[in-house]
Amino acid sequence: MKMRWKIALFSIIGVIGIGTIMVALAVKNIGVANLKLMYTLNTTDQSIISMEETSDGNGHYLTKVKTPAEIIRERMEKKDGLIFNKKAAAIF
Repeated sequence: MKMRWKIALFSIIGVIGIGTIMVALAVKNIGVANLKLMYTLNTTDQSIISMEETSDGNGHYLTKVKTPAEIIRERMEKKDGLIFNKKAAAIF
C-alpha cells in the first residue's frame, strides 16, 4: 500500500516537471518579448503591432488577421498618401 502511494506521488511530480519544462522551452522558442506583444494584441483593440524595425527601414509586424498585407497597405495609404496600382507595380 505504501509503495503505490509513492509511485503515484512521483508520477504526478514527474508529469508536472515535464509539463513545466515543455512550457519553458516553448516560451524560449517564441521569446518573452513576442509573448508580450501577443498578449497586447489580444487584450487591446489594435489590429496590428510593430515587432521590430531593421536598420534599412523594413519592419516586422504582428497581426491577428489572415490578410495582413491589406491592413499594411491601408495604413501606408493613410499615413504616406501612397496609392498602390497593381499595373504600375508590374511594370517596375
